[in-house]
Order: sequence, then C-alpha cells, then structure tokens
Amino acid sequence: MKNFTHGDESKLIIAFTLPVLLGQFFQQIYVFVDRMVVGRYLGENALAAVGASMAIVFAVISLTVGIVMAGTILISQYYGAGDAVNLRKAVDTLNVFLLVAGIGVTGVGIIFSDALLRWMAVPGSILPMASLFMRWYFTGIIGLFGYHTVAAYLRGVGDSKNPLYILVIASVLNALLVFLFIGVWHQGIAMAAVATVIAQTFAFVLAVIYLHRKVPLLRFRLRHLQFDYGMLKKALWIGFPSGLQQMLVAFGMMTLQYFINQYGINVIAAYTTAGIIETFCLMPALSFSMALIPFTGQNLGAGRIDRVKKGLHVTQKIALWCTVVPSLVVLLFGKEIMLIFNDSKEVAEIGRQYFLIVGAFYMVFTLMFNYSSILRGAGYTWVPMFITLFSLWFIRVPLAYFFSKIWQEKGIFMAIPVSWMLGMVASWIYYKSGKWEKKSIIEKPLMD
Repeated sequence: MKNFTHGDESKLIIAFTLPVLLGQFFQQIYVFVDRMVVGRYLGENALAAVGASMAIVFAVISLTVGIVMAGTILISQYYGAGDAVNLRKAVDTLNVFLLVAGIGVTGVGIIFSDALLRWMAVPGSILPMASLFMRWYFTGIIGLFGYHTVAAYLRGVGDSKNPLYILVIASVLNALLVFLFIGVWHQGIAMAAVATVIAQTFAFVLAVIYLHRKVPLLRFRLRHLQFDYGMLKKALWIGFPSGLQQMLVAFGMMTLQYFINQYGINVIAAYTTAGIIETFCLMPALSFSMALIPFTGQNLGAGRIDRVKKGLHVTQKIALWCTVVPSLVVLLFGKEIMLIFNDSKEVAEIGRQYFLIVGAFYMVFTLMFNYSSILRGAGYTWVPMFITLFSLWFIRVPLAYFFSKIWQEKGIFMAIPVSWMLGMVASWIYYKSGKWEKKSIIEKPLMD
C-alpha cells in the first residue's frame, strides 16, 4: 500500500505508475498477439469481425466499468483519512452492486448480440463470425468486472504492484491460449473469445485469493456484509458520471464504427488495427495520468492541495516525452507497423492515412486526460462527463458525419483530433478555475 500524502511527488507517481504501465503493456501485448494471430491465420474478415464486435462490447460494459472507478476514489479518500469503517462498508456495497451488474450485462450481451450487430450495419460477410465472437466474450464478463473491481480497490490504497502481477499472468495465459487455439490447433474465431474468458476468470480468482490472504480489510465476504444504500448512493453519485462518460465514449465509438462500416471490410480492418497500435502509443502517458486519481484523492482527503498541483506538473512533463516519440514512430512507419497484423497492402495504406491525420495530436489527448484525472480524483467526476459529452457528441460525431460525405473514411479520421483539442481546452479552463480544490467527498455532504 502506498501513502501519497508524504514524500517526493515525482518519485511516488513514478513508483506507482511503473507497475501500472507494465500491467497495461502486458494486457496490450495480449491484444496485439490476439489480433495478429486472428489477422494472420483467419484473415482480414475475421480481424474486421473482432473489431466490429469489440465496439459493441465496450458500449455494453462501459457504464459498469465507469462505476468501478468510484471504488478507487472512495477507497483512496477513506484510506487517506484513516476511516477503516467506511472503507469496509464501501467495499461490501460495491461488491454487491457489481455482481448484480455483471449478471445483467452478461444476459444482455448474449441475447442481443445479433440485433446489435445488424443495427451497426456490420457487413453480412462477417456478421456470423462477429456474433459468435460476441456471445462467447460476454460469458466472461463477471470475471472481467471482478478483476477490475479488485484492482480498483488495491490502487485506491496505493497498491499497484499486485494487480500488475495478476494481470501479467493472465495476459500471458491469454496470449498463449489464443496462439494454441488458432495458430496451432487451427480453431475458429470463437476460440479467441474463449481464451479471453478463461484468462479473465483466472485473473479474478487469483485476485480474490490475494485479498483473502493478504488484505483482510478489502476481502470479499458474505457474513457480516455491510451493504449500505447511502454508500451506494455516494458511489453512484461519484461513479455514474465516469460510467456515463465511458458510455458516451463507447456509443460515440459505436457511431464512428457505424460510419466506418459503410466503407467495407478493408476499412474496418484498418481502423481496428490502427486502434490497437494507437493504444500502445498512448499507454505510457495515460498510465501516468491514472496515477493522478488516487494521488489527488489521498491528498485532498489529507488537505494537501499543494501536492496535487505538484503532482500534475510532474505528470505533464513526463507526458510530453511519452507522446512525442510514439507520434513520430507512427507518422514515419505507420504502414510498416500495420503490415505486422495482416499482409493486405490496402489495409496498411488506410492505416497509414489514419496515422498521418491523428498521430501528431497524441499530446493533446494526454493533456486532456491529465486534467480530467485531477477532477475525478477530487470527486468532481461530472465535469469530465460534460466535457466528453460536448467534445464527442457535439464535435466529433457531427464532424465525422459531414466530413465523411466529402473525404470518405479520411473525414471520419479528421474529426478525432478536433474533438481532442476542444476537450483539452475545456478541461484546462475548469482546472484553472480552482473549483475542484474545494471538493472532498469525506469532508462535506454529498450534495449541497
């Protein structure tokens, strides 16, 4: 467990972030291997089917994943204040809520997969593969929610190493299973989803075992359960904006995916592959941004606003170096990187065009995320939600629609950096207003 209220800010943030970054790296290595194996052994149709499916999967699970963030915020502030009673109550309450949510999301995903894919105008040639992949993927949602819940609790008390160890093991298992199922045993696209389900469930089981043995205060339990409606209301009040923001992003991505689907399988495959590469590019800077959430929560709980500002300054400097190099790499070698996933030169060329349009703006996106992390850590999660609503639905989606009428898929790509720039400016303005400095969920009533 890590206490962010004392010590050198840069050392604390770096020490917390490196395990998170390593965990994200291993998680994305699995995605990299998964998509590469699917693209190489099953072809661009299968790669496009996975891409079309995951846009819907993200949309369906997004609200609950956002609520999980409330666990980090609540626990970090109660931990910073030394309030063990409410810390335990928050854990019990969130566990019950997320179990019920996991069951509901599983049912929705399995039952409505075909209808959702048709609504998204997924080409008929890949619809059966996409539907099969989705149904199998949704069988493992409870394992996915469970692991991320435990990881959120541990990060809230400053422990980023043990979620990393579990994630590394699960990611290696996932990549190995995908390669065995498809690359060695020549199974179909369903086994890519099955491999993920097995790995996610395994990660959840390991996380629960760790809590029971090493962190009794955070363990899952049935006896003496302290489910509290007031705590649930507080968690939803804090987590719903982040969850709604996740959902807005997800449905925005679904809308963009719908636009992309109009241009055929090559464009779908290119958009999917470019997204994977882009995640690698943004991963280092965004991992440091994630550290600002518990850092802000603990220091606001302890009344140390000065440390929050110093932490942001440190993170901004790191973000600059973490985004310039990846931007240059994709701008110069985007097509060559695309060819790792699939031999299609048409797909690679579309990916190259994407990076030429979007790749120079990764720093802008990172700055926006840094300011949003400060606001979320302070419990001011509604502000990033409204900024996301504005930049995505009032800027990116309309521009993507109108630009695509002129420049086809390249018009959709152009709308992305414009929305990032406006979202960053809005986040910076609210941060500079200083209103977030007065927000601490443990110091005053939930709603004035």
